[in-house]
Amino acid sequence: MTTDTDSSLVRTSERVEQLLDELAGSDPGVHQRAEEAIRLLVELYGTALGRIVDRIGPESAAGSGEEPPLERLLGDDLVSSLLILHDLHPLDTTARVQQALERVRPYLGSHSGDVELVSVDHGVALLRLQGNCDGCPSSIVTVKAPSNG
Repeated sequence: MTTDTDSSLVRTSERVEQLLDELAGSDPGVHQRAEEAIRLLVELYGTALGRIVDRIGPESAAGSGEEPPLERLLGDDLVSSLLILHDLHPLDTTARVQQALERVRPYLGSHSGDVELVSVDHGVALLRLQGNCDGCPSSIVTVKAPSNG
C-alpha cells in the first residue's frame, strides 16, 4: 500500500535526480561537489542506521514477550529499504525473497499454485511457478506486485 509519505518520498527522490541532472549540464565542478555532498550525507545517515540496528538488536527484547524492536523496524518498508541500501539489513537477499514469497503464497495457493525460489544471483531472483500458476500471466503479476499486508 502506497502512503502519502511514500508518494512524497518518490517526488523528493525524482527532484534530487532532476537537480543533479541540471547541475551536470551547467557546471561540472558544482555538479561534482553536489554529488560529493549527497554521498557524504548518505554515508552519515547510513552510519546512523547502523547504530540503530546495533542498539535495538534481537537481544533487547529477549524474554519480554514482545516482538523484538528490530523486527518492528524491519516491518517498516522505508527503514527496511534504507537498511538494504546500506547493506545493513540483517537478512540476506535469499531470506528476504523467501519472506516476500510467503506473502504471495496464500493467493497463489487459492488458485492451486505455488512458487519456488530457484536461485538468487547478483540481486536477481529466479522463480519457478508451479501448479496452475505455471504459465498463468496473472500469477506473474501477483509475484511482482507489492504485498498489501
